Amino acid sequence: RGRQARVLLSVILAAVSLVAALSVLTNRMAARWDMWYYRDMAINGLVGNHRLATPFAYRPVVPLTIFAISRTLHTDPERTFHAATHVVAVILLVLAFYWTRSFGGSELAGWCGMLSLAPNFVMVRYPLFTGTMIDIYAYVLVLIAFWGVLRRRFYAVLLLCAAGLFLKEFMIVPLLAQAGVLLWETPRERWRTLWLPLGLTVFVIAFYIGLTRLTIPVVESFDHIDPHHPETLLFLITHPLSPKRWFNIVYSYLSFWLPCLLLMTRARWQMVRQRLAPYGPAIVVFAFFQLVLLMYGGNNIFIFAGYSLPILLLVIAVLVGRGAPRPWELILVFAVLVIFNRIGAHIPTYDEGNWDGLTDFYGGFGIEIRLRSVLRFVEIWSYVGAFQLLRWAAGRASSVPRVGLAQ
Repeated sequence: RGRQARVLLSVILAAVSLVAALSVLTNRMAARWDMWYYRDMAINGLVGNHRLATPFAYRPVVPLTIFAISRTLHTDPERTFHAATHVVAVILLVLAFYWTRSFGGSELAGWCGMLSLAPNFVMVRYPLFTGTMIDIYAYVLVLIAFWGVLRRRFYAVLLLCAAGLFLKEFMIVPLLAQAGVLLWETPRERWRTLWLPLGLTVFVIAFYIGLTRLTIPVVESFDHIDPHHPETLLFLITHPLSPKRWFNIVYSYLSFWLPCLLLMTRARWQMVRQRLAPYGPAIVVFAFFQLVLLMYGGNNIFIFAGYSLPILLLVIAVLVGRGAPRPWELILVFAVLVIFNRIGAHIPTYDEGNWDGLTDFYGGFGIEIRLRSVLRFVEIWSYVGAFQLLRWAAGRASSVPRVGLAQ
């Protein structure tokens, strides 16, 4: 217990230090677009608020929690929102360490799981930059929910997702993954026995949709696909046919999965497949529905790719815990992540009149593709190629026989 307490303390201190350092190195942008509506709900609540808009008003959990905290403590709601983002960022990093450990990852794998998230622009720095975006809260809940799916905690996942849907619609992904696992593991002739769990799953989704749409009055809609605006239904067809959108989807996944790409070899890939085979159905269903929501969820593709976080940590647990990476590999992975994510660089803001600079800083926004995006795509594969060459050179050096002075 003493050692466990020391490890927990060291993990918490490391997470706090990382978030504090990133906070100092990150500039802030005044609330706009999505973040403005979350900020408005945190200041004015829902009742009597005549500026509510979809889909933001249907995600009231975080803004109303900030609203309640700021009212209770008599603090500024926007500053409270920013402070809460820092706290949740620390929780996410600590959770990443123990989540990785819980699936057989070594202590080193747990540290690598945490350290691979910290410099990731999407995970920590972008939430600190915006201050009032809510995806970082959803990352935490999705991580916990998918842990429950893999551990077969049906009712715990059901309850968590039932509440989490009011935070972010991506909470439907672990819920559907759980339903898919039930269907996969139950013989077809016994599917009738699943009427209760599948019925509860459908009820939770219907309850969220019905309650939010019937009880929250909105004055404006920013839904990416809105039945009340038939022209947006064309996105159901045009998005999968858009090469630019697919480019940004592939780029966003590659950039988020960069630590795994750098560590991956053919032997380690076979090891990953073998070790994660028991979780195969859950991973496949989760990844499928996450991709569907990413395809149709809006323009923040780089943010939505971050919801593959649970699978990323599973792979890191195997690559580091079982793949025996060399120390130089792990050190260079962290260095590459710092460079690729431009840690310390000033993030362009809309207030500075640099919208193109903001969308190009990380890339992966809607169908926006410029030379910067292409260069960053090439940058990813340059790092991967460099790691392959370094491993080849290290292997050649170790295979050269040492010639001694005496035979």
